[in-house]
Amino acid sequence: MLRRLLFALGLVLLASCAPAKGLTLPAPSPTPTVEITPFHTLTTAPRPSAPVTPPAPTPIPTLTPTQLTYTVVKNDDMAGIALHFGISLQALKTANPKINPRIMSIGTVLIIPRPEGTEATAAASGQTPTLGAPTPVVGAAPATPACYLAADQSAWCFVLVQNTAGQGIENLSAQVLLVASGKMIAREAVAPLDLLPAGQAMPLIAHFQPPVAAPLGANATLTGAYFLPKDDTRYLPATVDTRETTISADALTARVRGTLKLPGSGPAAQTLWVLGVAYDSTGQVVAFRKWSADQALQPGEGLPFEMSIYSLGAAIAKVELLVEARP
Repeated sequence: MLRRLLFALGLVLLASCAPAKGLTLPAPSPTPTVEITPFHTLTTAPRPSAPVTPPAPTPIPTLTPTQLTYTVVKNDDMAGIALHFGISLQALKTANPKINPRIMSIGTVLIIPRPEGTEATAAASGQTPTLGAPTPVVGAAPATPACYLAADQSAWCFVLVQNTAGQGIENLSAQVLLVASGKMIAREAVAPLDLLPAGQAMPLIAHFQPPVAAPLGANATLTGAYFLPKDDTRYLPATVDTRETTISADALTARVRGTLKLPGSGPAAQTLWVLGVAYDSTGQVVAFRKWSADQALQPGEGLPFEMSIYSLGAAIAKVELLVEARP
């Protein structure tokens, strides 16, 4: 009996495991073999969430005309100064309301207004008058500035002005626009001497504070120049009587010595300057040096001077001297 029961149970189990009639089971598919080959990919740079706007360039400063001034020296009076500049005494007093004409001291700086009638002429032509605007001078031609980087990362620009007129020119000034490493900076170039005699040349000098970076480029505009009136007595005819110039072996230093002299008659020179200007072989200004006397120069006598000039650029080919003397 037990064997019969076990046989019947086996038949039941076989029947439950048999596939149903008409049903085909899918054959098992083999698992594919995957080969992994390592390779390098470029890292994608993150994109900015908003467009990047480049910084705005430095605006060019507005160039303003240089105001004419005059420094009072010994024996000056306000009436004589007004006569010298071709203006009325009242106009000079009006331009300098805080200065007492009777007690002007040496070194007082006076503002010189434009001559009468200039404003009316400008208004009639439709132009806007500007007090203190420079008087154009034909014959004062500024050259392209020569600019140099110094060891302290500042920059020096020399604007050579040639006086081709038949008379002296004073109160020279210019505006220099320097382009340094893509940035634009404006500075006034001033004259180392008050007077530029006829037929001579003098550099106007502009100094740009550090840091200044190369490359450099510049242009200049003459903003002030006035003809020296004839028979002017404010300057004395001092000359270089003897001179010796020695240029170093590397041609980057020049040593100049000499003697200054005044004619045998006339007043003594209380103020006496010598300007040494060094040029390279192409005629570009590469250096300057100003010497000041510490004593008066008497008529008919000589006063020795000596100075060293150091080039900011190329080798020094020659040195020119300008002299200015005042009683």
